[in-house]
Amino acid sequence: MTKVPLVICNRSGIVRACIKCTHGVPHRPCRTDYGNPYPCTEESTCENIPERAGKRVQCVEVSSVAKPEPVVLDHSAVPVEFTARICHEINKAWCEHTGDTSQKHWEEAEQWQRDSAVAGVLFRLNNPGAAVSAQHDSWMAAKIREGWVYGFVKDPVSKTHPCIVPYEELPEEQQMKDHLFTKTVDMIKELFL
Repeated sequence: MTKVPLVICNRSGIVRACIKCTHGVPHRPCRTDYGNPYPCTEESTCENIPERAGKRVQCVEVSSVAKPEPVVLDHSAVPVEFTARICHEINKAWCEHTGDTSQKHWEEAEQWQRDSAVAGVLFRLNNPGAAVSAQHDSWMAAKIREGWVYGFVKDPVSKTHPCIVPYEELPEEQQMKDHLFTKTVDMIKELFL
């Protein structure tokens, strides 16, 4: 059984790792679905995540949960581009519902938008149990790798996007996009498997 050192924020209850605890283990930002970890008595302040700066955090060790083995999934029966197209069109409809009429239909969308939808579908197929926030995290990580940064306005030329923030900081209507995306992929997967 592998021990996984984690840190849980006393204020929010979100499991994150961001400090070097008294056990001498350097932590880094992470999320986990391991459930309720067993708290130890060591406490410190978090200085490495701006929104948690100065807040008390508690060092936690998960000693009774082994890291899950990676699952190799065969989702070859699921038509990925077809699924991405449906997700894109549902996203477009949701955007229009919330007042954003800038989205184009799949056939007219830029290649980077279609590629992003395909990558999102593949992420969900390969991580079926992942939290909805993980879908956003995956999208955001891909954008950052491609050179995108946070900006008040979505601009593909200067590569700025207002959604390059942690999932918890997204407005509710933006979080809904990730819910719609994951549910759509899950539904289509059920049709084909």
